[in-house]
Amino acid sequence: RQTRQLFEAMPSSRKALIVGVTYQDVPSPEVPRCWGTARDAQLYSALLQKHYSFDSRDIRLLVDTHETRYLDCRPTKARVLDGMCWLVDGAQTGDTLVFAFSGHGTHIQVEDGGKMEDHSQYECLVVEDDVLLLSEIWAATHQLPPGCMMTCFMDTAHALRTLDVLGTCSHARHIPRGMPPQAEGLRHLAARQWPAWFAPHLYPAKALGLFPDGVNGFVFAACAPRQTAQEVHSYGDGDGHPQGALTLAVATVLDHLCGRPVCIGDVFREVEAVFRCYYQQNVLHCPQTPLLAHSRTSLPSECSFILPTTAYGPDGHTKFQPLPPLCLTPHVMRSRLPAMTMAPPSQQHPPPPPPL
Repeated sequence: RQTRQLFEAMPSSRKALIVGVTYQDVPSPEVPRCWGTARDAQLYSALLQKHYSFDSRDIRLLVDTHETRYLDCRPTKARVLDGMCWLVDGAQTGDTLVFAFSGHGTHIQVEDGGKMEDHSQYECLVVEDDVLLLSEIWAATHQLPPGCMMTCFMDTAHALRTLDVLGTCSHARHIPRGMPPQAEGLRHLAARQWPAWFAPHLYPAKALGLFPDGVNGFVFAACAPRQTAQEVHSYGDGDGHPQGALTLAVATVLDHLCGRPVCIGDVFREVEAVFRCYYQQNVLHCPQTPLLAHSRTSLPSECSFILPTTAYGPDGHTKFQPLPPLCLTPHVMRSRLPAMTMAPPSQQHPPPPPPL
């Protein structure tokens, strides 16, 4: 109730940090290029402006395309951390913050007494010039004040705990495990060696649930642990442009909602429906199960999507507009979205031209 009163008492502002890493200028054969990540970032920016009234001046977009080669918006580690500080700096009660990342995810695995244990895996995002530990993101988000909201869209592997939260939501009866070999169209890298700056005793390996109470924190993760995020192709514009499977699912749902006030849980349920359609159309190379992580004080069924909720029923609970039905049979989805397919990695794109 205290958080609800804070939401109603103050006007809200909206900021977003959106990162898409293609790795096109990374001179390492161990880092396959991601073809759809820059397009993912541009799509998230367009969706927030179209449906949720985000101002373009309050969206910081970091991508590594040919157009940004000589600009200061490349997704380096320093710029991503600076963008995260910009995102949370000055946050007040009622503010809405969005962080979206498309690219590779990986982990640094540390030997514990000569054995490689799960609890010694440090999950991280792969940016243009380094890896970014999830715990480095926690250091910034731990400063958020009660009454604000932060939503993350992580179209990558190893990103379920982008926020230091412990709650997890999924309606899947079974979550299969399977990490295929590294290849184009798959957004994960094998375990990395220690970077020169890495000191295990300075960084927690697992989420501790220290995300601030009273802050609505949610993470839309593209896949479960020991799975990988994938790219699918949409043919709506005549080309086979790839995009992240999670990004395309989120875009499908948000275009259907058109900014209606609905709860986080309803949005996630519809995203899961899109993934079921992926399976029906056989467009995924390997198992991929989206998950929703949330803070302990934020229930997906009682928190509105993106914007703070100010409408409540007579019993004091949140009152949302009914969610319009989204029938995602393969036939209906083909009419709503371009047809999707996943070509074999060798046929997705010709290799990039050699550098001059």
